[in-house]
Amino acid sequence: MLLTKSLRPLPEKWHGLTDIETRYRQRHLDLISNPAVREIFYRRSRIIKLMRQFIRMMALAIGLGLAATTSFAQASLAKRPTPKDVRIWAGKIHQNYPLAALRDNAEGSVRLMVSVDTEGRVSNCFVTQSSGHQALDKAACDGMVQFAIFDPARDDVGRPVAGNYATVITYRFKTQPPVPAGPTPPPTTI
Repeated sequence: MLLTKSLRPLPEKWHGLTDIETRYRQRHLDLISNPAVREIFYRRSRIIKLMRQFIRMMALAIGLGLAATTSFAQASLAKRPTPKDVRIWAGKIHQNYPLAALRDNAEGSVRLMVSVDTEGRVSNCFVTQSSGHQALDKAACDGMVQFAIFDPARDDVGRPVAGNYATVITYRFKTQPPVPAGPTPPPTTI
């Protein structure tokens, strides 16, 4: 599991070992017993983590338009986009719980960033943190694009401009009311 994150294939250091499984086991032992090898592995893992974070941020910038995602562009807005009739469209999003997620008993929270156009409609949606279930992530973005309505962002003069809005959509099953705890009364006989 950890070995799959290495940047390079297994070295031919153990050239006498032809079986790939044995080579992985030897590599694992080397990671456990040799602090220098372990430090190299941890350093590479941190580099990979930073690269993934950078790629995720660049995807967000490209997906929503680079100018709209910079803090400078957002700071120049006199008013950011504000949701209208949240209860109505949030209810519609939750009513469209994906069937695949229902079958899998999938629950979770999806963190989203949406682009809001000058008319207050969602023009683009990007998942910034997944719920762990692709069906929930897709349903959240589709619901925002289909149902969400905003008062658009405004510039310093008061003209409507495009802006971004971050939100979290949580999908949970409705639960039954709790049964009161305590002793059960004995059955009555007539």
